[in-house]
Amino acid sequence: MVFICYMSRCYQKKESGFSIIELLVVIFIIGLISSSVLVSYFNGNNQYSLTQATQILAANIRQVQNKALSGQQQGVSPYGFGVKIVSATQYVIFLNPTSAPSNDYVEGSSQIVETISLPTGTVVSPINQRIFYIPPDPTTYLNNSAGAGSITLTITAGPLTKNVVAYSNGKIEIN
Repeated sequence: MVFICYMSRCYQKKESGFSIIELLVVIFIIGLISSSVLVSYFNGNNQYSLTQATQILAANIRQVQNKALSGQQQGVSPYGFGVKIVSATQYVIFLNPTSAPSNDYVEGSSQIVETISLPTGTVVSPINQRIFYIPPDPTTYLNNSAGAGSITLTITAGPLTKNVVAYSNGKIEIN
């Protein structure tokens, strides 16, 4: 409390408000908390995009396997079904008709069933990888090879990475 004396009378004046130092400290703390919330938001967004892209790719490969097991596509008996990574942000589901039997994607004769684009900010590598299934077993061809092995597709969103692994025995794994 501050006492002010004026014309032989003293008055008591209360100090109210905040000092400039107190205001600056509060503004700094609010800014620090806001920046940490924004950073965690963007990291969560990258994590969500990565998980979504990985799950969709694995589900599409499983869908192609199921189509090869059933052996039918809109009343047509195709030679086989496959997935091809066409670019860093896009892949296609395709079928090869019995009129043009091939264990691989053939430009011009393979019929594209669906083109899938990855969510914004996610990329898949390596490009031009192919997974192909021939009914009814289905026999699995990885990059036009029926031998034992696997293909690892890496999906990246910012600094985060996940892998979808397709094995020649038909197993599909996310790690």
